[in-house]
Amino acid sequence: RDTKAIKETFEAFKTAVLQQDGAKAVAYLSSNSLDYYDILLQNIIHADQATVEQLSSAAILQILGYRHLLLKEDLLSFDGKTLYQALVERQLWGGQLEGNTVETVSLQDNSAQVELLAEGASTPTFLNFQKE
Repeated sequence: RDTKAIKETFEAFKTAVLQQDGAKAVAYLSSNSLDYYDILLQNIIHADQATVEQLSSAAILQILGYRHLLLKEDLLSFDGKTLYQALVERQLWGGQLEGNTVETVSLQDNSAQVELLAEGASTPTFLNFQKE
């Protein structure tokens, strides 16, 4: 059933992230997620102060943090996919997945929304899965 496949996919993704296997982890991202990392990368490289100040607090922290933690030469050579791979390989993304599982909230056509559970307890985090 789809809920079993979703849980298995999350576990495989989580394992790849925790093992710092960026190439394997990025293979689980949807095209929407890769688009997000393309936009994030453009903001990291090009966004000026006025643009950054218009963004959410989480986006500001990401942009400023990654500007500080990643070399300019690396950033200029990345696209969204390679940015994500580098974040996983350098342990800048995903360490918080340890001990987490997912519970399917809704299934619709080729998408699902799941709740992220921390040690079995509910969290305010929901993830979207796309079958592509």
